Amino acid sequence: MHKITVALLEDLDACASQLELFCKHYPQGVQRITVPTVFKALRLGLDVSWLVEILMEDTGKHDPQFYTLAQELERELYRACREINKEYHRRSDGIAFIPYLHERHRRWEEVDAWYVRETEPQRLVHYRKFAPVLAAKLRELLAQY
Repeated sequence: MHKITVALLEDLDACASQLELFCKHYPQGVQRITVPTVFKALRLGLDVSWLVEILMEDTGKHDPQFYTLAQELERELYRACREINKEYHRRSDGIAFIPYLHERHRRWEEVDAWYVRETEPQRLVHYRKFAPVLAAKLRELLAQY
């Protein structure tokens, strides 16, 4: 198989939110796995690294070098967002104890929207570094799937 489809994601037990996001932006699936395609998917919030990891597991083609690189890139992103993460935790502290469900959801949405806005520059740098790695690994794995 060389195409990422809803059926493939369902077979791999993708979560409902990822399926919904994929269907919204790629209703016909994705045929060509390119760096720009993967970069766009990352920006949309699709968990491409999960897909790579689950395909490695399914095909038995584990790649320690990929895991090492992915972990280093994730640590780099975490370090770049360290101060924003501290502020996120400060802002979200106590939201779980708000008694009214509607108000609690509204506050989480506010804090999450703030976090997405604040971390976007760092995430874009991360995606530019990670997209080529993910695209190459996806092409390799899908060719064997």
